[in-house]
Amino acid sequence: MNEYMKSVIVIPTYNEAGNIRVLIQRIMSLHIKNLKIIIIDDDSSDGTKEILKNLSKQYTLSYFIRKTKRGYGSALKFGLEKAKNYDIIITMDADLSHNPKEIPQMMRKIKLGYDLIIGSRYVHGGKTINWPILRKITSRATNLFVRAMILTGIRDNTSGYRAYSGKLMRTIVSDINSEGYSILEEMLFLALKNKARIAEIPIEFDNRKEGESKARMLKEFFNLARTLLKIRLGSKK
Repeated sequence: MNEYMKSVIVIPTYNEAGNIRVLIQRIMSLHIKNLKIIIIDDDSSDGTKEILKNLSKQYTLSYFIRKTKRGYGSALKFGLEKAKNYDIIITMDADLSHNPKEIPQMMRKIKLGYDLIIGSRYVHGGKTINWPILRKITSRATNLFVRAMILTGIRDNTSGYRAYSGKLMRTIVSDINSEGYSILEEMLFLALKNKARIAEIPIEFDNRKEGESKARMLKEFFNLARTLLKIRLGSKK
């Protein structure tokens, strides 16, 4: 039965013309059966939309251009709503920081009965490449903060490279409220709340080669703190 499980990869994009074609080609070179890609683009101005149009003619790929609502969290939720009826749902970034070679291992773990697999920089064998020291410190500190606030026990709470079972996604997607990058921690909390079986696998996270990061660290940290505070207060009711 596993052979016939349907899988989908959800990728939010904004101005990723320098990366998206390479990423899709790398994913497709894995020759995974019954795999679809869904891309949610926030009305890129650098030619990303035109590249997506051409790629959709070559591959099993759907793309959606959002002209009104913007932001990583809302784009990801939009894509997850489209993907929730698949058996395996993978989320990853478009900037080549997530290596598609990890996808088959993530899928195998879901097929073995896990609900959520996290591509982790902070378990044995995981690493970050070409990161400035300030970003390393900020990432570590943020993860410690998340672990303290919602008691996850997970080493890499902020990784967006994940695989979800369709069953878990259908359970949690309607409860997601975050608009920004804090969606990752909120989804992790919802998974834990629903007693999901979670595992981390090591990945090598490579700093983006082309384009500009969409995250603004100070703004996103305050958004994260607000989200985690709501989660803590809500869990005590």
